[in-house]
Amino acid sequence: MKKVIIVDDETMVIESIVHGVNWTSLNTKVVATFLNSEEALEYIKTNPVDILIADISVPPFNGLILCSYAAQINPQIQFIIISGFADFSYAKKSIQLGSVGYCLKPIDYDEITIFIKKAVAKVSTKTEKYQHEFIELVYEKNIEEVNAILKSNHVKSNFNMSVSIGKKSLEEYFDGFHCSVGVNKYLYIYNFDNVRQIPHNLIRDETIKGISYVDNCITSSDLGEIASQLIYDAYQFFFYKDKFIFKTKAEYNINLNQEIRNSLKNSEKLITILKTQFRKINHIQQAADIYNLIISCDIEEGCGVYSYEQLVYEFENIDELIDSLVLFIEETNIDIQDYKSNNKNFLSMVKYINQNFTNEISIKSISDQLYLNPNYISQLFKKEAGTTFVKYITNLRIEKAKELLINSRLSINEVSKECGFKDYFYFIKIFKKHCNKAPTEYRKSI
Repeated sequence: MKKVIIVDDETMVIESIVHGVNWTSLNTKVVATFLNSEEALEYIKTNPVDILIADISVPPFNGLILCSYAAQINPQIQFIIISGFADFSYAKKSIQLGSVGYCLKPIDYDEITIFIKKAVAKVSTKTEKYQHEFIELVYEKNIEEVNAILKSNHVKSNFNMSVSIGKKSLEEYFDGFHCSVGVNKYLYIYNFDNVRQIPHNLIRDETIKGISYVDNCITSSDLGEIASQLIYDAYQFFFYKDKFIFKTKAEYNINLNQEIRNSLKNSEKLITILKTQFRKINHIQQAADIYNLIISCDIEEGCGVYSYEQLVYEFENIDELIDSLVLFIEETNIDIQDYKSNNKNFLSMVKYINQNFTNEISIKSISDQLYLNPNYISQLFKKEAGTTFVKYITNLRIEKAKELLINSRLSINEVSKECGFKDYFYFIKIFKKHCNKAPTEYRKSI
């Protein structure tokens, strides 16, 4: 919810605005009210505020001056000016300050509601742009600008972080900076004393799947690495039934990957490993990598035939994933030596991929669609195309991203989604690997 403060020297005016507007329906909340501008300014210096509703004649310095000071502290803040004077010079100054509205007393609640809607839209647009730029700044290790953004959101230099996975952002429970780091993934940066208890019903109704956090203080130089780890940590709900909040760090056991690789031609041993050692892992990327290894006898560095987001989308939990892999092993009788070219099948695969590469697509989804064995699909594609299934899809998505960056005004976040990437950190990483430039830099260079 957007945070609103109201400043007026008349208590009755403040109360009338508080009770006369349906704040909840506007996705807003009045967090403080003040009878003088000096107290309001002190509050803005130390607390996040999205919308400031200020009377012109409030003491000790008028509302226009207050708005001017507030803009210097927080460039994202939106203003609505209220006044008992129908004076054009005041309205003109209000417009020059960038105010979204000038309301005359007595307050017309329909009018001020319209202005609040406009303010919310502007805050959302500015915040979204700010947030998406932030992810690139973190990835590029631009510490100076990262710190500037955090400071403007009242986050002190030593801070805490959390990540949530789910349909709803928990921004209203963390006073500080928040941003989306992918589809249904949110990062929160805050100081620990600015956290409110998260209602259990948000978790019970599956609005929130998982939450991870680090309670020790960290600095901007470690932000990217720890944020990436927290994303993996939040996905531990996939491995633990009835557990949703995680402080435990997800560990990647590289030795298990090698043991599975060595057992690929021994079905009995492979199934035993899946039901014992694999069942004990808690790292979602490792689950995806091992899935790739078993399905296609390969692990693509930094990218999977099956991304970890797809695993969670396709399977309810680790037990369901294991059952699927065991069934695959028991039913797979195709060996790479038995490969026979089938151009018709290959053309069907390519057609399906080209039509669906921006959606949730995997060897399993192609197998279900075309009624072909997943192992056969992997082998056939590599033989006919001379590249892997993953590399082919990644190239399609990157070319699509380049086209959108050049020919559209979509944000980096929107480009990422349109091209089928579900994780912004990963999109930036892969785009830079292919183009030698981060998406924003690429767009500016064209």
